[in-house]
Amino acid sequence: AAYYQGSTSAVYGNPSDAWGYAVGGGLSVNLPMLGKGDTASVMGTYCHGASRYCSNPAGGVRGSGSLFGERDGSTYAMGNVDDAYFNNAGGGLELPNVYSIVGGVSHHWNDKWQSSLYGAYFNYAANSTAVDTYCAGIPGTTPAGTGAVGTGTGVAGLGAGCRDFSAWQIGSRLLWNPVSNLDVSLEVLYDKVNSAMKGALVGNGSAGAAPVLTYGDVGEFRGIVRVQRNFYP
Repeated sequence: AAYYQGSTSAVYGNPSDAWGYAVGGGLSVNLPMLGKGDTASVMGTYCHGASRYCSNPAGGVRGSGSLFGERDGSTYAMGNVDDAYFNNAGGGLELPNVYSIVGGVSHHWNDKWQSSLYGAYFNYAANSTAVDTYCAGIPGTTPAGTGAVGTGTGVAGLGAGCRDFSAWQIGSRLLWNPVSNLDVSLEVLYDKVNSAMKGALVGNGSAGAAPVLTYGDVGEFRGIVRVQRNFYP
């Protein structure tokens, strides 16, 4: 943990280092009895203080590792992926527990048509006394446009675990190969973020959106049409 500074630029030191780790495994099985080239695959990862091994910063369950976020009207689903929290009451660095699982199956109907079905789940628990104390003091209100949870009157504290969240996704792709090296595909997927900070309000300065958003669960459908021509090999 690096040194940090206060508002007066005084250096306050740093907590001791803490070691995190991640462990993962995967399995892919060929299924020729269903169709030539058919496969089923699954991968799972557990992370303690090394959260991004469970959620690639460039990928993640829904395409954003460091910040999961979806908005629907005035509801905003959010989840931050951190490696550690500093308990300045003498607890040092406290490490979150995270796990993810991803799986899918691919089936070739014939030489020109194939389809796949896949799913993923991600669960993040802050596992921090400092965060639980922080959560207990957050009321559900904020000045509009500040972009941060405020300290005005509102609902009671959110309670322990308010930074915990999860996300999941399910999708399917249909692929057509009309001629060699030409792929035409249609993909449809649904993902949902079960938000951290449920019930709290946050100011929003984005154009075309409500000035105050409420943290809550949000899901979305997405679709992709893709035409790909391969020139090599």
